[in-house]
Amino acid sequence: MANMDCQEFSEQEDMKTALMQCERSSSLYSQSSLKQEHDSLATTNIAGHYKDKEDYNIELSFVEEGNCSIKYHDNIQDILTECEELKRNKMKNCKDEEFREILSSFTPLHIAAFTSDAETIRLMIKQSGIDINAEALGPRSPLLLACATGNREAARVLIEEGADVNLARSDGITPLMLSVLINAKTTAQVLLDNEANTSAVAVRGKTALHFAAANGFKSIVKLLLNNGAKCNAVLQEGCSSLHLACMFGHTKTAMLLLKHGAEVDLQDNQGYTSLHYATHSENSDVAVKLLEFGAQENAADNLNFTPLHLAAQNDHVDVCDVLLERQADANAISRDRVTALMLAAFHGNLETVKFLCGKGSNLQIRHKSGRTALHFAAQEGHYAVAKVLLDSGSYLHSCDLHGYAPLHKAAQNGHRKVCRLLLDRGANIDLTNDKDTSALIVATNNGHYKTVKLLLDRGANTQICQNSGTSSLHFAAERGHEAIAKLLLVKGAKVNACDKWGLTPLHRAAKNGHHGIVKLLVSYQGNANLTDNWDYTPLHRASENGHSSTAKLLIQLGSDIHAKDKWNFTPLHRAASNGNTEVLNILLTANANVGDRDAMGYTALHRASESGFSATVSSLLTAGCDVNSLDNQGLSPMHRAALNGHDSVVTLLLASGSDINSGVYAQNTSALFSYKRNGKRLELDSLPDCNQGPSALHLASQNGYYKTVSLLLENGANSNATDFWKSTALHKAAEDGQVKSAEALIKYGSDVNLQDKWGYTAAHRSAENGHVQIMQLLLKHGVDLKLVDQWKCTPLMRAAQYGHYDCAKLIIESGTNLDETDRWGFSSYLRACQNGHTKIASLLLESGANPNQTTQEKTTSLMLAAYGGFRDTVEMLLKRKHNPNATMDKSLTALHFASQKGHEDVIRLLVTHGADIDAADKFGYTPLHKAAFHGHESCVRVLLHMGAKHDTEDKQGFTPLLRASQNHHKDVEKTIIEHETRKTRKVCFCGNVTSNNMETVCKDCKMMGMYTVALPLKDGGIDLHKVHMV
Repeated sequence: MANMDCQEFSEQEDMKTALMQCERSSSLYSQSSLKQEHDSLATTNIAGHYKDKEDYNIELSFVEEGNCSIKYHDNIQDILTECEELKRNKMKNCKDEEFREILSSFTPLHIAAFTSDAETIRLMIKQSGIDINAEALGPRSPLLLACATGNREAARVLIEEGADVNLARSDGITPLMLSVLINAKTTAQVLLDNEANTSAVAVRGKTALHFAAANGFKSIVKLLLNNGAKCNAVLQEGCSSLHLACMFGHTKTAMLLLKHGAEVDLQDNQGYTSLHYATHSENSDVAVKLLEFGAQENAADNLNFTPLHLAAQNDHVDVCDVLLERQADANAISRDRVTALMLAAFHGNLETVKFLCGKGSNLQIRHKSGRTALHFAAQEGHYAVAKVLLDSGSYLHSCDLHGYAPLHKAAQNGHRKVCRLLLDRGANIDLTNDKDTSALIVATNNGHYKTVKLLLDRGANTQICQNSGTSSLHFAAERGHEAIAKLLLVKGAKVNACDKWGLTPLHRAAKNGHHGIVKLLVSYQGNANLTDNWDYTPLHRASENGHSSTAKLLIQLGSDIHAKDKWNFTPLHRAASNGNTEVLNILLTANANVGDRDAMGYTALHRASESGFSATVSSLLTAGCDVNSLDNQGLSPMHRAALNGHDSVVTLLLASGSDINSGVYAQNTSALFSYKRNGKRLELDSLPDCNQGPSALHLASQNGYYKTVSLLLENGANSNATDFWKSTALHKAAEDGQVKSAEALIKYGSDVNLQDKWGYTAAHRSAENGHVQIMQLLLKHGVDLKLVDQWKCTPLMRAAQYGHYDCAKLIIESGTNLDETDRWGFSSYLRACQNGHTKIASLLLESGANPNQTTQEKTTSLMLAAYGGFRDTVEMLLKRKHNPNATMDKSLTALHFASQKGHEDVIRLLVTHGADIDAADKFGYTPLHKAAFHGHESCVRVLLHMGAKHDTEDKQGFTPLLRASQNHHKDVEKTIIEHETRKTRKVCFCGNVTSNNMETVCKDCKMMGMYTVALPLKDGGIDLHKVHMV
């Protein structure tokens, strides 16, 4: 069936481009820009994890919640009772569910470890029978709790009684780490004296030394180093203990680490050295000491940021001073061409900016975006910084890669004070970038009223437009900045100016529903009926986007409700197409014509029905829209709704009198158009038999909208109605596998045995497309599998031909005639073999199909499979003892067909199973003739290799070589000649063939005293090998 779907008109240009916004600056340096994100990451993920006890010493919370202790008792039972009582009280008062779960897993020994003295703990160990290494949730041992609270004596007793000193929690935190976290040196000493492992690693590579260094616990750092701690061990992030000590300004700790061999320029995963980390600290002494130990002042990280960059970002002037005194490069450039001055300017670090300017930093260096430090200061609104930069000589009109000057950046972000400063210093107020964007445009686009007012008061030109023709007033209207729009109009902005798409400010305001601006523009003589490049009026825009109050205002202000755009859409069409019922009702109240048609002949009702907007459809029907009107493709609103499965719309249309059984008027549409082209009017109803297209039921059925199908049938749709091709809705459902639609149709009386124009029943359609469920349904309701189409094919033949095994099996099991043949004598079995459907062919044979059937030309199943090159099918047939030498009426065998079509695998298979390799047909053609004639070089090679005679002549006296030459198959010629040479002739060294087969050299070579032998090559060629020369 011809495709009846309406092809929507698409606008030739992207309408979104018509709404182009003024370029907004993206956030500065998206990937670790200016190192802000990276530094924040370092501070959070490194500093927090090492400074805060709560992050790792959750055990300390248990003590702080209760702050009570177990008294000494001689009786062990009294001690255990008191421990249990203390545990119950702590759990009762505990609000945190995680804490409660951990507490509940504590043994009395765990409780005693952080609440009792050494003697009580010793008594419990000896008399309670509790495992000294008993693990609570975590896992947590009693020793871990003792160390978490700094209970040295408890730790000592537990270790003496056999506690595992290195038993760690699941996150790797050991008793030693917990004692370090609370700066419990004496407890740490006890652990170290008992072989606590200083190299134990917790999550992310943390060691006890990392914790101590980060917190500046110098004495513990020294203790750990003296007990073998590795000072250059690094975290997962690559930072060492020295990095952490420097980050937090622990100068003495850092010096201690350096004296014990810490690498001063060791880099973490980001390329940071300890000097980079020191810039996070306001303690410049750390940086001084590092430099004294030989730290590289210009060390660069992975992005080429130096310590000076980070010091400038963090506004640490003292550190900057120290670095510059040690000859750090003040103008060092990162990978993205960021300088320290840019960082300081971007972050508004006034003192650092002053310092760097005073030290001769280059003010004019450009970032990769082309921006200078002044751009960044202006962008971020740092007035004082911008002033210092200007006073120091920054260029006022320096432009970035997009042509933005500092004034653009300040205006874009609404920094009025900076704008005033730049203007006072002589900035060109009307300077435009590469898109002809002025400072006024960017300020307007972003809604900065005060900045816009400043620029206008300073004489900014309101007529400047971008290269797209978009003015400041366009942007104000687009964005809904009413106050700014009024300012611009007062200053003389052109109210009806058009951009490159023909859009006026009024179009933009209407499109976005800015009611106040629409009213304002019209009051300044804005033309409500101007059209854009697509002939849209502002009312079209408002209607399309559902802005009811704006549409109403435009109508009141004289906008033409009957105006048509490029595609003959009226505002009513636009509202209906998008389901904007409120706007549509306003247009109807204003007497919009419901009968208007667009370029495709659609009424507003067609548009709303096609999209399923039931409320919109209801309004149009109430307004009297013709329910049976036809579009240019001959479809009514009912057809459009059914085609897309819009049940609620179908219901409304039926209730309004839509003809449920009318077919699509598509047959004579061309005649209609020809009359229209000649300026005449032709009514569709005057054309005979032109409404025989698919009905609404057909359209819903083929697309699987079974609810719509049921609705139509319930309301009297003819289940056996036919279209141009005599197809019923059931044919359509069967063809597309729409089971539920088919069920509904059959339920309402659809005849399963009706045949279409080509004799197809629904079973034929189902079988041809492999829809098993449909076939089951049809069989259940009595479909006649004996009915044939105009080619005398049964449903089984169609299933076999197209390889639908499950359908074929279902039909076979239903008892159909397996050996029935079509017009050309093909049975289902032969069709399966012809198309290589081995599984179906086997099924048919196993079910009793005649294996010896042939077509009217006596073509066997093996010939058909060989002709198609279906190796699996050929192999199956040969295994079933099919005769490989059977001939059809022209004496052709299966091998002839395989050779003719170039199927070398099939050739090998046939010859291996006894096919006569030199069998000749009625014209004397052997398989080798066929292969050679058709240029199948690989097949020729196979046949020759398997013993085919190369010199057999056909009835016209042609050998295979001559047949190849006849069709200019040079590669085949070469193969046959080489085969002949190897078989019968010797070749002289000079390349000439000897006249006598017994000779190895020609007469000429004999006279020259030479002779040769022909040696065969692996690829079938020959090699002329020189043996002797006299």
